[in-house]
Amino acid sequence: MAQTSLSRRLGLRLERGTVHELKRAAHAERSEAKNAVDATETRRRQRIHTLERQLAEIRSPSDPLLRPRLGELALHRSPTDAVQVPARTVDEAEFLEKREADEARLKEELELARGDTSDQDAARERLSQVTLEQQQDPRPEHARRELEAARDRWQALTGRRPPG
Repeated sequence: MAQTSLSRRLGLRLERGTVHELKRAAHAERSEAKNAVDATETRRRQRIHTLERQLAEIRSPSDPLLRPRLGELALHRSPTDAVQVPARTVDEAEFLEKREADEARLKEELELARGDTSDQDAARERLSQVTLEQQQDPRPEHARRELEAARDRWQALTGRRPPG
């Protein structure tokens, strides 16, 4: 009798462990998929914000935030027009041409970044796939039935129902 009680107790513990482990693994897999969705959305928002900030800096070269990136800069039409002795001197036309090209490039990158949701779509699809697979997985229900059967056997043996 003692051996049977011990084996039933161990069987009950094993069934509980199986149910718990299946729940834990499913939760971890769902959490990982949800975190991937959140991470891709965060990266996209950060990329768009960075491009918007860079575009604003290019559009407003007098902005103090731009100066550290360009260094001291004196625009001039001829060498005699320079007002200060610059750390570097850039021809106005060359500077404006580069700025326009940079602005056009950043506008294009920003438009592409705003429209590109492929990473988020893939992450959401993965989350949907994980959810569907978990809904169709027969193992958790089988493990719950086995646990209930073990609890029923224990109750029949001892007269009291053990916790789930």
